[in-house]
Amino acid sequence: MLAWLHQALASERELLEGTVGKANEANAPETPRSGSAATTPTALTAAGSAEGVSEGFNLEAALHKVAEGTTRPLRLRVEQLLATQPGPLVTFRLSHVLHFYAHVLARLLGPTNCLVVTITE
Repeated sequence: MLAWLHQALASERELLEGTVGKANEANAPETPRSGSAATTPTALTAAGSAEGVSEGFNLEAALHKVAEGTTRPLRLRVEQLLATQPGPLVTFRLSHVLHFYAHVLARLLGPTNCLVVTITE
């Protein structure tokens, strides 16, 4: 599941960057990365113009929303694995896999993304 998440989120990031434009990130004002209303993505302005899309779009917030839906199923799978196959070897292997993907996804999504936080817990 983690490999699929990495592939899907990387594809989503490339798609969003290609659609909206990467120059948007350099021009975007600095906003906190919490889940507050100030960081939610705005796809269109009131006019609905293409110019409004690039100005009002926050790539990090959009990726946060995409990853947010995967945190609960991932947590449940990990808990189910630990409940059905207890033992130090499985726990050791799982901790290393989770640590690896936490590092990879932190570079892709940012260290404060909800999926990265869930994996590191």
